[in-house]
Amino acid sequence: MDVVILLGLYIFSAVIAKDSDIANLQLNRRAFLMGTGATLLLTTLYTGYRQLGTYPAHNLSTANLSNKEIHIYRILGNWLLPPSQELPGSGGDDEAILALDQMFKNVPEGKRFLLSALPLAFEHGTVLSALGATSLSQMPAEEQTAYLNTWGDSTNLIETQLLAAVKTFFGFAYFEREEVLEAIQIPPFCKSAS
Repeated sequence: MDVVILLGLYIFSAVIAKDSDIANLQLNRRAFLMGTGATLLLTTLYTGYRQLGTYPAHNLSTANLSNKEIHIYRILGNWLLPPSQELPGSGGDDEAILALDQMFKNVPEGKRFLLSALPLAFEHGTVLSALGATSLSQMPAEEQTAYLNTWGDSTNLIETQLLAAVKTFFGFAYFEREEVLEAIQIPPFCKSAS
C-alpha cells in the first residue's frame, strides 16, 4: 500500500505512526484522493450555484442571439456606450442589439460557436476574481461597472483581446447608425434605401 507521510499536517483521516519520535501522519492515497475530490466537488458546486441565473425574455425578433446573449450584450453596451445627452441611444439599446444580431447572421456555424462564448467570458469571468462571486448579470449596477472597469484596466493579454473584440462589435453596431453619424458630424457613407 502506498503511503503519503505529512509532517505536522492534519488532512482528512490519518494514522499516527507508533515507531517514530515525530508525530508522522500516514495518509493513504485513496483517502487523500477522496478528500481532495470531495473538496473540489463542493467548491465547484458552490461556485457553479453562484453563477446560475435566469435571463429575461426580450421582445426583439432576433434570429442569431439568445435571450442570455441579448441580456449580456445590453449590459456590455450600456457600459461601453452609456446613454448620454450628446449621442442618441446607447450601446445597449434595441437598435444596437438588432445590429449585432444582423452582424452575426452571416458568420459561419463553427465561428458562431466561438462568438457565443464571448459574452460568457464577461458573464462568468467574475469567478476568476473572487471564489463564489455571482455572475455579471446578477450583480447590482455599481458592482457591474466596477467589475467591467477591471476589464478596461487590465494588462492581461487575453482580457484585453476579448474586450477589443466586444468594442469592435459595438463600434460597428452603434457608430454606423445614421443618427449617430449625424451627431458626431460625419456624413454617412451610404444612404439607406428607405
